[in-house]
This record gives sequence, structure tokens and C-alpha cells, in this order.
Amino acid sequence: MRNHLVILSIFIFSLYAPLSKCAPNDLIGIWIINHNSEHVDYSFIEYQANGDKCEIEFSLVNSLDVTLYWNKWRLENGVIHSSIYNTTSFIEYGFEIGDKINTLNKNELFVDMVIPEGDYETEYHYKKHGAKSGQICDTVRKFFKNKSNEPTK
Repeated sequence: MRNHLVILSIFIFSLYAPLSKCAPNDLIGIWIINHNSEHVDYSFIEYQANGDKCEIEFSLVNSLDVTLYWNKWRLENGVIHSSIYNTTSFIEYGFEIGDKINTLNKNELFVDMVIPEGDYETEYHYKKHGAKSGQICDTVRKFFKNKSNEPTK
């Protein structure tokens, strides 16, 4: 009976333990977010091992709106820190966004934005298995190739 209690305690603790042990490789790949299930409002995000995080966001809520982001990312204590490197939005170079990982597995990623502080909803990402590596970042980098100091790959 005591062994059962120990195993049950370990299991319950593992459900609520922080995800600070997430490995950066767990994020590598292409993820999709549906921002608003009532409209066509999606983001395609690619995390690369070289520290690039690229996003193509498009919305057909009132008209076609496409926004590109080229960020530099790192993972620290279960928080994805993304610094804006280049974007078509109003956000300035160097602006940092922090997303606390709630769930990360081979199919899904749930995050809560913690930087900047505010009242945000949890974002649900699902993994696009089989997507060709580089599809998102290559597109975003090509768009910005004349707008940044870093050479494109």
C-alpha cells in the first residue's frame, strides 16, 4: 500500500511540476495557431535550432492582413523568450515577448504570455508534422533580406 501512495504522489507531482526541463529541441519545427475559431485568423510559426523563430500571421477578419515576424528565441526555465529581430508590424526591434510553457509534447504546445504583463488567453499551437524544415523561416528571411544587417542563409 505504501508503494502505491509513493507512486501516486510522484504521478500527481509530475502533473503539476513546472516545465523548466523542456529541451529546446522539443520546440523545433512548425506550429500552427488558430487565433479565432470564428474567422480565418492563423499563424504559422517555425522554431529553428539556430535560434530563429519566424512567423507568418494572416487574417481574413475584415480584409486580408498578413504580418511577418523574424525573432531570435531562447528557452529559459520553461519560458520561451522571443526578441523581435524584424517585423512588418509596429513592434520595434529588440522588443521581448515571453511565453510560459504549460504543455509541450510532440503534437501540441500551450503557452501563456508572461512578458509583457497583461491579461492574455492561453495560446494553443499544434504541430505540423511532415512540414519541410525552413518553409516559414526561408520565406520570412527572403522578405527581409534587404532590411536587416544579417545575411540570409
